[in-house]
Amino acid sequence: MDVLVDREYELELLEQEYRVPGFRLVVVYGRRRVGKTYLLRWFCRGKPCVYYVAAELPYESLAREFSFAVRDAIGFPVLGDIVEVLEALARLYRGGEKLVVVLDEFQYLVEADSTLPSRLMRSIDTVLRESNIMLVLCGS
Repeated sequence: MDVLVDREYELELLEQEYRVPGFRLVVVYGRRRVGKTYLLRWFCRGKPCVYYVAAELPYESLAREFSFAVRDAIGFPVLGDIVEVLEALARLYRGGEKLVVVLDEFQYLVEADSTLPSRLMRSIDTVLRESNIMLVLCGS
């Protein structure tokens, strides 16, 4: 049986961010093996969610895997760079139900492409901010 133990406060913070209309950026950061992934998976239950866990791979492989995660989660086939895929999602989720997108082990994405944080911030400032997406960056 799945149980969430002693994470009610953190879960409520995530729920509060989810309830705010429009784009939200949430960063979950902490030591390894303390339950960040479990908390986020619990939070995503019953919500439209793309949950992607990165690994130590070349950036092209990570981008392809993320595209597949999007396809599998919402049935929207889109290929491209991670930022391009996020921007495509932003155009789909401009109103209506909020979409949660979790990029877990975000540090591996940055290791594979050091320009990602800069490109992501530019995208947030120009495209994602007009969406109804909750983007969660998780890492250690």
